[in-house]
Amino acid sequence: MTLRRSTIAFLIFGALAAGSSVGLAAFGIHGLGQIMKYPAQAVRTFLDATMFQADQGIAVLIVAVVCQLMAEGWSRRIMQLSGILLCASVLMFSGSVYAITFDKFGGLAPVGGFSAMIGWLLFALGAGMGLAKGEVHLPIGAQPHPAE
Repeated sequence: MTLRRSTIAFLIFGALAAGSSVGLAAFGIHGLGQIMKYPAQAVRTFLDATMFQADQGIAVLIVAVVCQLMAEGWSRRIMQLSGILLCASVLMFSGSVYAITFDKFGGLAPVGGFSAMIGWLLFALGAGMGLAKGEVHLPIGAQPHPAE
């Protein structure tokens, strides 16, 4: 099976986002909280951003798999747009919240949050359309049985 470029890009981004959230969480707890003595509220805010980043990173990995299983068409394009918006949400929302922790400009957080909401909505739309149109191709042996 040949992986599509969008699948590869989503797999890489999702893995990096989810994986780096672990290191960032450790930095938040040990670096900010214990070594640098940041206030507890700042540390909690930073850790909230790491959780969002981890969750959205895993979501992007799911988008990658679903996109790979979809045939060419509008459903897959919608799913790809979902993945792009979820990636953007990690950069804008988590990035802004990290910046806020260090008293920097974090004005993109609302845009990032909105991007995540639209990304999830498009995920539902793309998946629903793909399933309804029969554009999702499960691996051999995993095909669903027709409803009786």
